[in-house]
Amino acid sequence: MKRIRIISLFLALLLLASALSACKATDEGEQNQAEEPALSVTYELLVHSDDPHTEAQRNYLQSKNYDTPTADMDGKEEHSKPNPIILKWNPTVVGARAREITEVAVISEDATFSDPIRIASSSRRVELYNVKVGQTLYWYVEGTLRGETFKSEIATVTVVDAAPRNLDVHGVKNCRDLGGWKTADGGIIQQGKAFRTGGLTGIKSDGEQVLLKDLGIKTEIDLRTEAHVTSQGDSTDKSHLGDKINYVFAPMDDAASNLLTDKVNEASLLKVFEVFGDEANYPILFHCNVGTDRTGLVAFLLLGLCGVEEESLYRDYLFSNFASLGKQRSGSVIATYLGIVSESPGDTLAEQIENYLLSRGVTADQIATIKKMLKG
Repeated sequence: MKRIRIISLFLALLLLASALSACKATDEGEQNQAEEPALSVTYELLVHSDDPHTEAQRNYLQSKNYDTPTADMDGKEEHSKPNPIILKWNPTVVGARAREITEVAVISEDATFSDPIRIASSSRRVELYNVKVGQTLYWYVEGTLRGETFKSEIATVTVVDAAPRNLDVHGVKNCRDLGGWKTADGGIIQQGKAFRTGGLTGIKSDGEQVLLKDLGIKTEIDLRTEAHVTSQGDSTDKSHLGDKINYVFAPMDDAASNLLTDKVNEASLLKVFEVFGDEANYPILFHCNVGTDRTGLVAFLLLGLCGVEEESLYRDYLFSNFASLGKQRSGSVIATYLGIVSESPGDTLAEQIENYLLSRGVTADQIATIKKMLKG
C-alpha cells in the first residue's frame, strides 16, 4: 500500500512539473511575441546633384568673357555631355534587414504624378539625364519588404536654371536643346521644341530611343552637303531615326565665303525656315556634320529672332567647343553674323534679324509660327 502511495505521489509530481513547464513555455512565447518589433520602413530623401553642367561647362557659362572660349574648350575632345541629376535615399528599417528591401524611385514632372517614371534601384540612388533646366521634379521612394509596401514622403528637386540644356544621346555629339535661353523681354525659349546636334551617322539604339521616345522628334533637318552624306554611307532621303521621321535634306556649303550671305545656301536657308514655320513639324532636330557651323548659323537666327540677346548667342555657339570638332571655333563667327544683320532695319537685334529674314524670302506667317512655338 505504501508503495502505491509513493508511485502516485511521483506521478503527481511529474504532472505538476509538466504543467509548470508548459506554462513557462507559453509565457516565454507570449513574451517573445510581444517583444518582436513591428515591420516598418521610413526614408530620408537626398538630392546629391541638381546641376547638369560639368565644372568646366559652368566655368564658361559663368565667365564674364562670354565671347572667348576657356582653356577647357579646345574643340578636340568630347566633353559636351551633361552630368546626371542624382537622387539618393537612406532607409531606416525595423523588424528586418535593409538589404531585403526592393526599391523603386517614382519621379514626375507634376505634383499629381499623372505620368510618372519608375526606376528600380538596388544602390539607393538614381541618375537622371536630359532633364529640362529650371524644372522642378517631384519624387518619392517605394519599398517592398516581405509582401508589404512602404512609401516615403514626396520630395522635390529643382534643376539649376542655366542654359544650355545639353543632352546625352549615345553615339551623337554636341547635342543640346535650343530652349532654356532667356530673352530680352523677360521670357524664356521653350524647351523640347527644337534641338541642335552633330550628325546622326554613329547613333546607337539607346540614343535613338532618347530622340524618338524621350524627346519625341518628328522632323530631322540635315544640313550636310550630298558629298558629306554619301561619304558617310548615308542617304539624302531617309533618316537614321526611321521611316516615321519627316526627313528634310537642306544642304548648306560650309566652305562658302559667308554662310549668312552666300547665294549658294539661300535656297536651303529658305527650306529650313519653311520647316520651322509649320507647327506640325515640331519637335524638330537639325544638324550638319559636327553640329557647329551650319547648325550654329540656324541656331543663331532662330534664337536671335525670338529675342535672345547677344551674350547668349555667343555662349550657345561657343559651347560647341566642348565637343570633338577637329578644331576650336572662335567668337568671330558670331561677331560677323551680328554685323551683317545689323545692316537690316530695327531697333533691337530681334527686329533686325526678322527684317533680314524677310528680305531673304522668309514669310511673316512663318516667322509668327516660329515665335509661337519657341517663345510660347
